[in-house]
Amino acid sequence: QSVFLPFELLDLGGNIFVNNTRINAQALTARNGTTNLTVDGNWAFQEADAPVKIDIAINDLPVDTRLRSRLPASWKKYYDDTRPGGRIDVAAHLEYDRVNSWEHSSRVTIKNGSMQHVKFPYPVTNMNGWVVQEGPKLTANVEGMAGDRPITIAADVRHPGPLAESTVDIHVTGLPIDGKLINACSPPAQKAIHQLNLRGTIDADVTLYRPPGPGHKHQPHLKGRLHDGTVTCVQFPYELRDVNGLMEWDSEDWTFQRMTATHGTTQVWGGGSFIKRNGGLLDMRLVAKDASFESEELYYALPEAMQQLTREFEPQGRFDIDTHIRWTPGTIPVVDIHQLDLKNDSIKLRSFPFPFYGVTGRVSVMN
Repeated sequence: QSVFLPFELLDLGGNIFVNNTRINAQALTARNGTTNLTVDGNWAFQEADAPVKIDIAINDLPVDTRLRSRLPASWKKYYDDTRPGGRIDVAAHLEYDRVNSWEHSSRVTIKNGSMQHVKFPYPVTNMNGWVVQEGPKLTANVEGMAGDRPITIAADVRHPGPLAESTVDIHVTGLPIDGKLINACSPPAQKAIHQLNLRGTIDADVTLYRPPGPGHKHQPHLKGRLHDGTVTCVQFPYELRDVNGLMEWDSEDWTFQRMTATHGTTQVWGGGSFIKRNGGLLDMRLVAKDASFESEELYYALPEAMQQLTREFEPQGRFDIDTHIRWTPGTIPVVDIHQLDLKNDSIKLRSFPFPFYGVTGRVSVMN
């Protein structure tokens, strides 16, 4: 039985040499189930400049709450943050030079592991890779699966413990924006996604950064490329399909750039942002080519004032439009039409019901 291991050791064997000057251990072995332990070491008593060296190898160690109970405090924090599972191999080297404190290095090989980071609890499975600690620096490189999509995770931690500075980089391609992903996001991110009714797949690079010092939290940041998405903004319910573009999230605010989409035969371009501070602000610009006045979806997406204007003029035909949409939660959205280019259309004023055909020109409607 050992205070360093969460289970008893069986079938102990190996060689220990002891004399007046040193202790030397060669190939000490033990096991528990499929877990195997090997220890080699040398401790010289009378040689002042001879370092103490111990090498430990553990193969097929299960990662569970029993293991957590034996971890040093600096490692328990990362166990709790990542909630790991699976099995690991451990190789550790301890050395004492009789002048300074103990120094150590270790390498952990992850085998078919799993994790859910507390700040982004999307389950990752089938993880294989390594974690290396050299003195005050810990690095990791792991590959796994997020659902059915491959994912890579790289970490860099300096001075593991409550004062640690850490960076975790996550890369995944083709990840679906579904309930599982949305539930893993923070409440502000969930709110923005629900406001846009955003769906599709995303290639994402997520960074979790924790600055050094006590009491700091991880700061998530996401950069992604959306593929084949759909968007139907709650405050402007005009469905866009085949949405592609760049998106970014810094734990509070969203930005969208170089967005392209379609609505039937209408081509749409745009971008915008959702800013959390001061109650929140959705700010978007949409440019559409060859849109139709006969579209009921467009009519019902417009604010009441613009619906009234449409009823008054009864336009028919096609047009190009450049719009600016602003909305603060709890208020009526503001939709400005910077320019609307008529393309050989027809209009008939309700107050003067005489049809005009072949109408061209540019219209602006500002709130």
